[in-house]
Amino acid sequence: MIALTLALLLLPIEVPPPVTTTSIAATVALSADGSAELILIGDTGEPGPLVDHWQQALEKESARTAVVLGDILYPQAPPCLTGVPNKTALDMYETNIYAPFAATGKEVFLLLGNHDQSWVEGDPPRDLCILKRFAKDPRVRMPAAYYAVDMGVAVLVVFNTNTLDDAQAAFAATITKLFPQKRIIFAGHHVLRTYHDKVDEDVIHPWLVSHQLRPDIWVNGHAHVLQLVMREGIPAVTSGTASRPRERPACDRAAGTGKCGEGQLWGSSIPGYAVLRVAPASEDKRLSLVFKDVDGKELWRWQEPALKKATP
Repeated sequence: MIALTLALLLLPIEVPPPVTTTSIAATVALSADGSAELILIGDTGEPGPLVDHWQQALEKESARTAVVLGDILYPQAPPCLTGVPNKTALDMYETNIYAPFAATGKEVFLLLGNHDQSWVEGDPPRDLCILKRFAKDPRVRMPAAYYAVDMGVAVLVVFNTNTLDDAQAAFAATITKLFPQKRIIFAGHHVLRTYHDKVDEDVIHPWLVSHQLRPDIWVNGHAHVLQLVMREGIPAVTSGTASRPRERPACDRAAGTGKCGEGQLWGSSIPGYAVLRVAPASEDKRLSLVFKDVDGKELWRWQEPALKKATP
């Protein structure tokens, strides 16, 4: 049976581990009503006033868990010449990653973005040092380059979209089969579909299609907007304005305002984050999403239509 142990996940990422057992990397606490709540925040890696704002806002959120959707270091992760973080690297990890998220009191999970890896041939892998620092941290965690988190009514599957491959696809397929009654959340740095930023990048969709993977929702950073798009029936959430927002056209399809692309329901370049909720089983495990600015003020909300009941 295909699966993945945490022990195997902690092997160096330049040699993908074989997928041979059935455990997942972590399990998180549910909300009191049995729902799963997840803060989605991306492109956080540059200290500044925006970080100070969202740090305080996240402290007040009822959600106990957050996933940071890549680009956790700007402008680039520090060199990793020996494969072990030196003091300069550790100081940067502390300032840009650990300190702001540890202060929120949340259980935080990290994933890798394009700014977190080496960019030129011959440069030792910088993401290995990030992984070494956060693989076993109890508060701000990256158990491996790719991994899964059990959230009760949902499973979060985290990818390293810098190097999508067959091993990650096999892992995702296995997790999906192991938990047929749970909602499946796929999280990566790169976009499934976006408008007004990273418009021409289309790596995730072909990879999902080629491996016959279909999550209930895809969440990402990378594009420096807040946005919800439907692509072939899959909600695609972009939350990438925590540190470096870009001025882009707004969209609110329901209100009939802004410049909306095909399938785009809402979008804004306001700095902020999102909160995803998977309702408890008694409420049919429906997905809902709230976008907020960096001070925690609600910007827009969405709930998926009622799920179809299986025919007896």
